[in-house]
Amino acid sequence: MSRSESPDELNFLSNGAPKRRQIDEDVEMKASTSATGAISQSPRTGSEHDLIGGAFAVLESDPGVFTTLIERLGVRGLEVEEVLSVDSWALDVLSPRGLIFCFLWHNDQRRREEFADPDAADVWFAHQLSDDACATQAILNVLLNCDDVDLGEELMSFREESREFTGVIKGLAISNSRHIREAHNSVARPIDVEGSIHAQVSTFSFKQPSATTKSNKKRKTFSSKSRRSGDKADEEESFHFLGYVPSGGKVWELDGLSAGPLEVGEILDTQTWLDVVRPVLRTKMQKFGGDSEGDIRFNLLALVDSKYERCSDALEALKRERIALERQLDQLKPGGDWKSLCDPGLLALSRSVFSTSVAGPEKGPTYSKSFGSQVMDRQVKIFRMTETELLSAWHTCIQEAKSAKASLEMEISRAKTVAAENAKRTHNYTPFIQEYIRCLSNEGMLEDLLKQSKS
Repeated sequence: MSRSESPDELNFLSNGAPKRRQIDEDVEMKASTSATGAISQSPRTGSEHDLIGGAFAVLESDPGVFTTLIERLGVRGLEVEEVLSVDSWALDVLSPRGLIFCFLWHNDQRRREEFADPDAADVWFAHQLSDDACATQAILNVLLNCDDVDLGEELMSFREESREFTGVIKGLAISNSRHIREAHNSVARPIDVEGSIHAQVSTFSFKQPSATTKSNKKRKTFSSKSRRSGDKADEEESFHFLGYVPSGGKVWELDGLSAGPLEVGEILDTQTWLDVVRPVLRTKMQKFGGDSEGDIRFNLLALVDSKYERCSDALEALKRERIALERQLDQLKPGGDWKSLCDPGLLALSRSVFSTSVAGPEKGPTYSKSFGSQVMDRQVKIFRMTETELLSAWHTCIQEAKSAKASLEMEISRAKTVAAENAKRTHNYTPFIQEYIRCLSNEGMLEDLLKQSKS
């Protein structure tokens, strides 16, 4: 591989790590040859190249964790949903922009050799160069291939600046991005963050990075990393994430530990991209869950449009429709006489149905780019309605608002649950426990409790 990185590119890579203005050609060649392989010393100088930034902690494969992660990366309008089946009734209704598959990883030495697929030239793909970064690696490989997504200023700039980088250099850029690393670690448990710092190897070594950091401690990803008794060499279990995304009329598998994007299949005119990826997902699930013990420790996450924003826009559109309808009715029947012709139950409901647990009945923010034009089209139709049509439309508006409010309240409740779970997961309880034990000792109660525990 020839050296083509500019000084600006090297400066970009150094975000979060000391600047290294020279990277030996032979060092980079060895890194790219192993796809994620790494470098310990420069063959010319013998000095170490500290190209990897801070440590990445193990993350749980949970939709709430991933949703919070992409929000903290600056992405707007998306969330992560767990998929319980790859059948069309469960998957297609979500209209996912990409999929992330978590599975029990084995160190398979049969790696694909480096290759240059011309069809993958426009696919954004980065190699994984940091242990335990596979969760963020997978979500970035998917996100940065979605052109019509609001990535936020940080990620948009990151994608544009790294677009022409090689897969290895993109991996280095992720590892050295303070913004990405801090967002990643902010949704991890404190014990996992501390463990990743202790286990971090600051320099590259000629080895294949694992899906998660190898250590003697039990660390949690999708399920706890553990050692199975009776397994060969009593191997420690690790979990890994793969991304699947449509791009350029094809579906791609994006594995940070592989040589590059793997083409899953071409999307025909009579197919959706989900029709192409569905057989591959079934094969993966059979492969990683088909052992004699019935191991099903894998899960599938879908990157979808935010349900909260969709439900919020639906209620906001009905708020504006109600205002337009009542304005027209007031012109036809001044003084509010039209209210005597309305259903009393709906009239009473209209006073509260447009308020939620987090907002009042006033107009609120909207999210869809086409929201304004849709509301305008509806108001033009309202302007041409007769009195009878206006009254009928008003009744329909209130009834639809009742359903829209219920859907929005469900999303608000779910968001509160995710926020509470994230707070409990990321809170460091160690200082409290230490102080509690210290107080027990000062009060002379600790010794008695220890004796009771022993008995």
